[in-house]
Formats: sequence, C-alpha cells, structure tokens
Amino acid sequence: MIRIIDFKKVDMTDDEYNMYLSICESYNRPNFEGKELFKDHFEVNKDGIIVFVKPSKEKFCSLEVYMFLCSLMQNQHIRIMHSQLESLIKEASNKINELTEVKLKDFTKQNDVLAKKINEVFKYVEKNKNKSSYKFMERSLKRE
Repeated sequence: MIRIIDFKKVDMTDDEYNMYLSICESYNRPNFEGKELFKDHFEVNKDGIIVFVKPSKEKFCSLEVYMFLCSLMQNQHIRIMHSQLESLIKEASNKINELTEVKLKDFTKQNDVLAKKINEVFKYVEKNKNKSSYKFMERSLKRE
C-alpha cells in the first residue's frame, strides 16, 4: 500500500507503516516532530520503492531510523523478487504442461501407428502360415 513519508510515496505494508508511526511517536518532543528524522534520508522510484538510503546533509539521523529505512528497502526488494519468482514459476509450469500435452499427443499417435503395423504383421503371418519362408522363420526362432 502506498503511504507518504517526507512528501514521497512509499510502498509499505501495514506493519511497516505502524512501525514508522511508532518510531515517529517515540521521537516526538514539544518542539520537534519525529517525522523530521526521515527527511532527506532516502530516494524512491515512481513505484514507491526505496532505491537509495543516504545520510542527510543538514540533520542528524537516529540509527533506529536508518536501520528502519534499510530494512524497509530490503523488504520491498524481496517482495519484488518474490513476485517475479512466482511469475516465472507459473510461466514455467504452464510451458511444461503445454510440452507434456504435445509429447503425450505425439506418443499416442506413434503408439497408434505402431499398433497398426504390428496388426499388419500378425495378419501377414496368419495369412502366410503354411508357406515355407514362415516355417523357416519358425524353426530358426525355436533354435534360439
């Protein structure tokens, strides 16, 4: 879900956003808002993904804020990789199923052709049982 931090849209889960609010609240003082700690510490792309965590040139930064931003950036990139991996697995699975169907159809066709040829051989043998060439074959098979 897209949230706004330092006037930038940032893709965050509800838990991450609650952690952000908790960090901000813990640094709130009468003359200081915790949100100020997040200013000028990161850059995002058009999708709200943090692409760079940087030190602020003008303000100090809490280690907690820095670690939160680094963790958020890593989690965002892991979610992207997970999504890409799921997509690739689904695509590969579909391709395997497609190839399996093609191979099964080819195998069935070849099996039908082979069965027809075997039937033709049996018919030929039955038809030519009494001929000498068949008897010769029969004797040679018995010897082996």
